Formats: sequence, C-alpha cells, structure tokens
Amino acid sequence: MVSTTRGQFFIQARVAGLILGLVIVLLPFVTSDPLAAAVPGENGKIVFQSTRDGSAGFELYTMNPDGSSVTRLTSNFGDDVSASWSPDGTKIAFSSTRDSKSYDIYVMNDDGSAQTQLTNTTATEIEPAWSPDGSKIVFTLLPTGSNKTAEIELFVMNADGTGRKKLTDNSASDMAPAWSPDGSKIAFTSTRSGTSEVHVMNSDGSGAKRLTASAQSSNNSEPSWSPDGTKIAYRASTSKIAVMNSDGSSQKVITSGSDYQPSWSPDGTKIVYGSYVDTGQEIFVMDADGSSPTRLTNNPVAAGDLEPDWQPIPVQPSPTPPAAEPLEFKDGGFETPNDQGAWVTYGKGQPGGEKLGAWTVTGTVDHVGTLWKHAAGKFSVDLNGGGTGSVFQDLKTTPGAAYELSFAIAGHMGCDGPVKTMDVMWGGEIAKSVSFDVSGHSYSDMGWRTETAALVAEEASTRLEFITTSAGTCGPVIDEVMLKGEGGSSETTPPKTVIFGAPDARTSDRTPVFKFRSNERGSKFVCKLDSAPFKRCSSPQEYPKQDLGRHTFKVKATDPFGNVDKTPAVHKWKIER
Repeated sequence: MVSTTRGQFFIQARVAGLILGLVIVLLPFVTSDPLAAAVPGENGKIVFQSTRDGSAGFELYTMNPDGSSVTRLTSNFGDDVSASWSPDGTKIAFSSTRDSKSYDIYVMNDDGSAQTQLTNTTATEIEPAWSPDGSKIVFTLLPTGSNKTAEIELFVMNADGTGRKKLTDNSASDMAPAWSPDGSKIAFTSTRSGTSEVHVMNSDGSGAKRLTASAQSSNNSEPSWSPDGTKIAYRASTSKIAVMNSDGSSQKVITSGSDYQPSWSPDGTKIVYGSYVDTGQEIFVMDADGSSPTRLTNNPVAAGDLEPDWQPIPVQPSPTPPAAEPLEFKDGGFETPNDQGAWVTYGKGQPGGEKLGAWTVTGTVDHVGTLWKHAAGKFSVDLNGGGTGSVFQDLKTTPGAAYELSFAIAGHMGCDGPVKTMDVMWGGEIAKSVSFDVSGHSYSDMGWRTETAALVAEEASTRLEFITTSAGTCGPVIDEVMLKGEGGSSETTPPKTVIFGAPDARTSDRTPVFKFRSNERGSKFVCKLDSAPFKRCSSPQEYPKQDLGRHTFKVKATDPFGNVDKTPAVHKWKIER
C-alpha cells in the first residue's frame, strides 16, 4: 500500500493499532497534519521529522533554510511528530507517544530542551498549531478505540495545556487545523462534503465555509496560510501543491510532482514542502509561485523526511530611541580662538598647541582664517596641517539615543591633488567616509557642501572625530559642525541573535562561513571563534584556513539602543580530512 499524503503515512504506519478501522474508511481522502500559519518575520530554521538515524520511531530535527546543519532535537522510544513553531520562534509544539501508546501533545524550546507534556489522555491528540499571539494551541483529537470518522474533531487549549475546549462537533471528520495570521480564522480539512476538502471557520468554531471542491474521490488538504493572510497553500486532489486566495478563489497548482505538506516561509517569498522522489520522501523548497524548486534533504529510501515547518524570527520595528540628554557640544564653527592671519597650525609642538577651542588635535591641522571664504563665520579647519591630523570632542551621550550630525566640507586646492578624503568617527567606528573634489573651485569660491549622518550612542561617553585620510599638507576642510539629539522613549529589551547559515556538524571545508541576523533592525554584531576574543563582525563572516578538529563559533547582537544579547548564538562543528 503506497502512502500519498503525510496523514496516510502517519496514520497507517503509526496509529494502525489504535484506529485500524479508521484507516480503511479514510484511505481515499485522509488529510495530513497541519502546517501552522506562517508568522510574518524573517526566515529561521526548518523543523521536520525523520527516521534518518535508524530510530524505531520518528524523531524531530532542525536544519538551516539551505538544508545544512541538521540537528537532532528528540531521542526516545516513541514517535515525535507534527512539529509546529511558536509565533516567536522560541518553542516547538509536537505530538509524541513517548509516555504512552497514544499520542499526546508536548512543547519544547527551539534547541530541544525543556520538553514538557501538555496533554495526558488515552485519546490520540495530534496536529498542534499555535495561535498567532502564542496564547493557544488548536489540535486534532480522536477518542480512544474509535474507528468512526465523525469522532475526529478539533479542540483548542491554552498554550500551557489548560482550558481545553471543543471547536467542532458534527457527523464528519475535522482535522489538520491552521490558524490565520490575524487570529480570526482557522483553516482545516473536513469530510463534511463527502470528500476531504479545505474549509475555514472563525477561531471560535463558528461560520465554517468550504473553500475547495474535489472533482474526484480524492482530497484537498493540508492548508497553510501565507504570512500576510491573503493566500492559502494546500495539497490539491492531484497530489500537487496548489495556492488559492484566502476566500477560495484563484486556485492554481504550482508543482508537478507528487508533493505534499506546504509551509510558507515567514517572509512570504518561499514554500517548503515534502515530495515523493525515487529515493523516498524528501523535503524541497521553492519560490512562492512554484518556481526554482530545490531539494534540501537526501536520504535512503527507508528514512523519510516529513512535516517541514518554518521558524519565524519576528522582526521588531525600529523602536523610538531614548531621549537624548542635552549635549555639551561646543564651537562647531571653529570660531575660537580668534587667531590672526591666513592660518595657524595646531598640534603637539605646533604654535597653536593641542587644544583648538573645545576641540583636541591629533597630528597637525590648520586653523584657517583669511586665506579663503568660509562656510560661515571667520574660521574653518584644514585637517592636513604640517601633515595628517584630526580634531575630536569627547561628549556626554545617552546610550541608545539617536543624534543628527551635519557639517560643511570643502578642500584645500593649493597642493596634493584634487580629491580630498576624510572619515567621520563616532565612538571609535567610522560613521561616514567623505570625499571632495576641489576642481573648478578657488579660495573665493570653495564650493562648500553640507554632509549629514544619523548616529546612535552606545556608551555614556562618545568621541566625535573628524580625521583626514588624504596625504600631504593640503587636505579636506570642515566648518559649521552641528550635532543635536533626537527625542523618544526608553527601550531596554535585548535583541535576539540567530545563526541561519553555518557549516555542517562534520565537514572537510576548512573555510567556514557564517550568516546571522538579529530580530532588531540596525543591530551591530561581535563574533568569537574558539578561544579568540569577541570582535566586530558582519554577516556573512568567513574564517579562512582553519585547523582540523572541533571548533565553536559565537555571535551576539547589540541593538541601536546599546542593549546586548546576553545569550550569544552558538554553532559547534568538526573539520575532518
């Protein structure tokens, strides 16, 4: 007997001892487990079930979206199946027979830790799917010893297993629930029309409506909502993946194989799904329109990979920065001191010394007076005096606060080529690199141009520095430096760091590449390889020519407010010959 859906494989192979009669009745149209609605966000890992390690039952695994870094999460003598990610991507609900002959619902952390039983009955409880706010779980229940399709119904409970409530109660079989992203609807599969079809109802069980209609004694099943709630992917009666609008219109088949178990990516651009190929049951991913199908798993015939579900990494909107304290920034126009003549050179051992008003000088700079026309006032600064130089102020800042910088730039056209370059440094990091071409300009027409930069303070004290990157004695010229703080409200929640690209647990590649991200836009990262200290890094991060043996990579994010992820993301692997 050849399975054609996940439900057939799952029920025939694993629940036959409990509901043998039901298998015979449902064989033409049995549905499969639900793939919960994709929660909008970035694409995390994919959880799936497999017998790839030769275990007696199914175990749960995760892998990166490209199929790499497969990690086993469960290990016991029972089945662990029907995995469903929580909306925040931190937990996985699943069904298991580890503690009894029947399937109960469990939940665990995203790394497989803290596995906790939520239901404990003699009934078969399968197909958990989270509500978008993470407060409830809807699931399918078949009473003990039942062989009647009418006794398969949908229930809902709180996420901790309490408050169980029956949602459907009719003469048909209702199963495979999937919650809409806005929480108002539940899509599910039902036999109430005589064949297995996709239906939708209100989240309280009312207002059920059929969305599909089979033209043959087959089934439309396995609904999965798109992250924006406008579409539903499902397994069509032709044993292919189809997509329709959420009201059932515009139904379109998008695959050509024997495919099943669609699950949208959280960003809505892709669909992961199962497919029967010559080697058995494997997992594929494709673009949301059905193009570019790519195989993710490749196992022997005996090891089926089933039930993929995509982890959402919710992206928090860029929050409002905390209010900035009044700045003690002074003399952005370089009007102090009131030097006489064309210019005075400042720096250690120079006539002007190392203090230029409120600014401190490194190297040498020229405080220019009557030599040329300034952007405003009577003075400006050439960052190349007797050689390269810089000016800086150490400012009292509010961690996490946003600041707006503006300044005027021109160039000293007297020597050293037409293009002058400089960096604006903020807290020791380059905030902006600027160049200015003096061609066509003169001392009476300097061609002043205003530059701006958006800055965020990470510390209570931040250095603002303008430093030349031009050689010689005629460099970039700055004037009218202005810095002001932006208002806002306080934000103290640390970001979450996620690794979504990494080498396999065992590999011969000696140049590992890591891809990572944070759930807060604008975050910065520090990375650590083995015993080396954390250093600034960005994704993708490559480490060439690593030694054979075991290695550990860690990365943590700092959000725009200076909040640091205190639990770095970690990946461990071994390089072999």
